[in-house]
Formats: sequence, C-alpha cells, structure tokens
Amino acid sequence: MYVNIDMGKRKTTEKRKKEIFEATLEIIYAEGKENLTIRNIAERVGISEAAIYRHFENKKDILKQLVEEVLHQEQLEEKRFEELPELLESTIKANFSKLEKNPHLAAFLFHEDLFAEHPELREKFQEYRKEKMQNIIDMVREAQEKREVSEDVDPKTFSEIFIGSIYMTILEWRKKEFSYSLKDKAENLAKELSKILEK
Repeated sequence: MYVNIDMGKRKTTEKRKKEIFEATLEIIYAEGKENLTIRNIAERVGISEAAIYRHFENKKDILKQLVEEVLHQEQLEEKRFEELPELLESTIKANFSKLEKNPHLAAFLFHEDLFAEHPELREKFQEYRKEKMQNIIDMVREAQEKREVSEDVDPKTFSEIFIGSIYMTILEWRKKEFSYSLKDKAENLAKELSKILEK
C-alpha cells in the first residue's frame, strides 16, 4: 500500500516518521529484510531518500526508533480494576486490538533473521519482556496478599504462562496469514488464564 503525498503541504515530523515506520513494516512483511533499503522505503512513502535522512541517520536508526515506538505502545494498561483477572483480560484485548489494526507489526515482532542481524534490538525486546513479567509477578503477589486469587499460584510461573500464551497466539495468527480475528482468541485466552488464578 503506497501512501499518497500532497505535495502542497509539508508533513509534520511525527506524521512523516509514522509513514516511514508503516512503509518499513510493509516491506519487511511483503518483501523481506533483504529488500529493506532507504531507497525502497522512500519509494513506498513517495518521498526522496534525502527526506528520509532528515528524520533518521540510516536504516538501523529507523529500526531502533521503530522498536522504541513499539515498546512504548505496548505498555500495560494503567486503568485500575477491582480484580486482577479483569486487568489481565484488558491487557490481552488491548495488545490484540493493536495488532489487528496493524498486522504487519506482528511480522516485525517475530522476524528472527532481522533481530539476529541487530542483536541490540533483540536485547531491547528481551529487557522489556522481563519488565512486563515482573509487573505481572508483582500484581499477582499483591492480589494474593489481598486474598483475591489463589495462594497456590506461583507468580513467576503464571507470568511466564501469561506472556508465553500471548506470544504463541500471535505467532500462530501470523503463520495463518492473519486470516481470522484475534477478538475471540482474546476472550478465550483470558478466560483460561483466569482459571489458574481462581481460589
């Protein structure tokens, strides 16, 4: 999908960078990392290569800032719920909803070859995943102290199951070419995970 540019109006930096990120994701998904070049990104957006360099130092900088943008948007829901299962269900639905709006993002997140080429980007994801797991561990412990969930649940194991089930569901969706909605998957997954927490 090529972006039409209105030559009479200059895009803001934020909008232009968003277009460049979208083009990057589309190329990675449709053509592979081998075809991810500044020239191809510029052509897909409909701007010059020089315009790309006004916002990014190089291709690696585009990927670095894209990762930072993805991680920023993946923050756990801040809204407070009376019970932990409601918070976890909201988190799953928010993540799945975001990916349904931009399925190319799922292809990016699971592109092993790309991250093998840029290990520092993989490290960012790994650090963020650890942070998310620790957040869940803390929430489970807090809920146990309030006697809202079973004391038999091991917080660390539950966090691994929670994060792992989300990633496996997304990976399977990507393998099936995004051919179905994640909405039903979100509800079923949240229901099964909640059973683990039941007293």
